[in-house]
Amino acid sequence: MKLLLSLVLVAFISSCSYLGLRSPSSTTKKHYIITMHGVRGNAESYGEFHQFVGDTLKQIDPAYEYVLFNWTYPVGAAVNDKEKGIDWEPHLIADKFNKEFILGNDGKDALIPELGPEDKISILAYSMGGQMAMTWYYDSMFNFKFHPSMAYNAEDAAKVQSYVARVENVVGLGPVYWGSIDAELGWSFLENGSLAEIHKVLPKAKAFCDDQAIHSITQGKGFWSNLYEGAKEKVWGDDKKVYTQKEMNDRAVRNALIATCASVNSVANNMIVKNVQSVPSMVVSGLTKVMKSVGNVNPSEMNHMRLTSDVINELRVNRISHLMLDQYRTKYRARWTSIVGVFPCLGKSDAGLTCTGFQSEEYRKVNEQLVTIFSGNKRRETDGPVFSPGATADFLYYVETPGNEAKPVPESSYVNTADLQRSINIPSREIFVENMHATVLPAIDGLSGILAPVGDALAGGLSKFDKSLGVDVVIMNKECAKPETCKHPNFKHVIETLTNCEAGRIACNQRLVNKYFGVELDSDRYNENEKLRSEMGSYVLVMNIRLPKSYKGDLSSPEKILKNITFGYNTGKHQGADKARLENRLDNPGDLYANQIARSKEIMNSYAIVKEYNDSRVVRLFFLGRAWPKDAKNAQARAQLNDGVPVRMAIKFPGLTPRNVTAKVRPSYSTYTDIYIK
Repeated sequence: MKLLLSLVLVAFISSCSYLGLRSPSSTTKKHYIITMHGVRGNAESYGEFHQFVGDTLKQIDPAYEYVLFNWTYPVGAAVNDKEKGIDWEPHLIADKFNKEFILGNDGKDALIPELGPEDKISILAYSMGGQMAMTWYYDSMFNFKFHPSMAYNAEDAAKVQSYVARVENVVGLGPVYWGSIDAELGWSFLENGSLAEIHKVLPKAKAFCDDQAIHSITQGKGFWSNLYEGAKEKVWGDDKKVYTQKEMNDRAVRNALIATCASVNSVANNMIVKNVQSVPSMVVSGLTKVMKSVGNVNPSEMNHMRLTSDVINELRVNRISHLMLDQYRTKYRARWTSIVGVFPCLGKSDAGLTCTGFQSEEYRKVNEQLVTIFSGNKRRETDGPVFSPGATADFLYYVETPGNEAKPVPESSYVNTADLQRSINIPSREIFVENMHATVLPAIDGLSGILAPVGDALAGGLSKFDKSLGVDVVIMNKECAKPETCKHPNFKHVIETLTNCEAGRIACNQRLVNKYFGVELDSDRYNENEKLRSEMGSYVLVMNIRLPKSYKGDLSSPEKILKNITFGYNTGKHQGADKARLENRLDNPGDLYANQIARSKEIMNSYAIVKEYNDSRVVRLFFLGRAWPKDAKNAQARAQLNDGVPVRMAIKFPGLTPRNVTAKVRPSYSTYTDIYIK
């Protein structure tokens, strides 16, 4: 049982962060930039970013004085929610933000004074901070519409909203806007001690570790000959020796795989785990205390970051209201930039971003195994805890009112929030970069007892891991003060977005921005991003199915709920395709694109919960899918995917009117469907 709890803990502490502070100075035009950290965050979460970025921005656009705030808020052990009788949630952070920055708090002046006519605000938000930023933006815009007890009086609400209207940028760094698979998986255990989802995940993880390609690395057989002369001795050798970066990469990969698979096999073979369906509440309570004290993670944070959480559902409704209603869309005009991390392809030998050139056949096979259990087309399309659709601020949606319960939902009913954003000439952006969500070293170094061996193995490997393969998504240090020494994949996009030279202002030093991108032409800045974008295939389908309050059908488990949803699979119609890619196919043989959903080998490929309300029972569920061009060079196929492709499903709850839905999905996006059934 301890090993099981260890695995759960390690899964949760993988989302960490770091932060700095800069004092305001006086000029006519000010650009206030506020950073928000993530889970486990503190004043060091952004590294040395705050110490040098103001000077960099000033060199690019000298028209503004840059005033940076390194804002921290309670996380993990600092939350102490139950002890204070408070249910910690992002809305409390939104209120805290307003009181500190805008309204003043406990006799202290507001951190941001009255704004001048050309002053502006930008938010830079990492991981869970993305959810905090979006919650603040919409809670303030709508004066806590879903939480009226927290609403401000008319004067304070108007003041807060005047500041929200001056937000020019919300920049997410691996932001958790629409949820984390890790959080959903973990919460199924933390909520009531259920091992059901862990029982479903373990065989998939064990199959990964038992694959011959993984064995060739963890067992040291048939692997070294494909690398370089003497690799086996050096990777297994004396830690006091000085290794090349390539040697350290190989060692790091091997050690991480060994530590992971040793834990997976121990837990999967544990007779208690095999035979127990749930654990006592005292065990869950004990894990909660360890998470807070060792991992500095509060279960409330995990709860709100689930794909099916109430917070995320409210955010979707608020974003739809904002962009659908003219009085809000034209007044609140922030540009949403989502810097989305994707897992690097291990052992690439080519300098490109194609995931096709590998140092060895074993590395290629390992990459394929990662794609098998983690949604993706060519790579694991996540920076760790956050899948690309969860980090993209825009989404596709269909929301209906009562009265349509018997009508089919066509693909044409779906709206893309990106189109609504473009209608005010402030398009949002998705930028794809190769990085890892956050360094786990601070948490791993603190592990003791039964976790110590895992901590030693992982810390030893990760501390030497090549940053070109996986730079931390948020920690940006002084080497980025100069473009010649800056290798961080996010920094160049951050400064470009914050200065917004593309707006055509002559004063902007676009040549300096280009140096950070290593290009001569402005248009070439996006070449790297477009290469990665062409690889993206993952999407998430999220649904609210509103049933009558009186419905008596069996909704006791995710499996029983999901049996009422069937997709229009066409797997049997395809011929000669790769068998591994035939399962749960939704496309027709003549389509230019391929489309799969809820693959059996994929971790957390689907999930469902039931929410009880005064007038209804809401089934909230999600499915993971992926879609890709059958011919990677076919521009028409890529265009079809960017427009959105259909997912046909039938919804049949016993005793209720069936519904047919043709949802529209798009790679790297989530699709939200809210319907009624009677």
